[in-house]
Amino acid sequence: MKKLINLGLLVVFSTIIVSCTSPEKKAQKAIKDYLQANLNDAKSYESVEFGKLITDSTEFYAPLYDYAIEESAYKSDSLLYDEFHDNSDKAKMLESENQLNEKKKEFEKAKANFKSELIYKMSHKYRAKNKLGAVILEENTFIIDKDFNKAERF
Repeated sequence: MKKLINLGLLVVFSTIIVSCTSPEKKAQKAIKDYLQANLNDAKSYESVEFGKLITDSTEFYAPLYDYAIEESAYKSDSLLYDEFHDNSDKAKMLESENQLNEKKKEFEKAKANFKSELIYKMSHKYRAKNKLGAVILEENTFIIDKDFNKAERF
């Protein structure tokens, strides 16, 4: 019975020690897992150094909306400054302005619904073989999710 209690305590304490891993170590593990899955030759991976763990948050980024708005504005402007306006040009201009207004509304709605999330960033310098088999030195910044489960190259 005493051995069973000691074994139970050992399991509890080892679980506590493993779960108390520092955020830096968790981030490093997530980065190493990412590299093992994505390098050309994962066996050649050699860690050189890790940077500091930086706390950050996600930002709203919508380049497709920006492009659509710019394109609609360009169409509208080019028709507006055209010297000769017939009825078809006016109809095209109105359609272009309507499209521009729709895109602006979509953009504002998406921006209003955006919720920022906590993320972490860490730089990492490492050596690994490229596609040609040559060992190269790389330095990348990685984004790590708030739970330190997943890393991606920034």
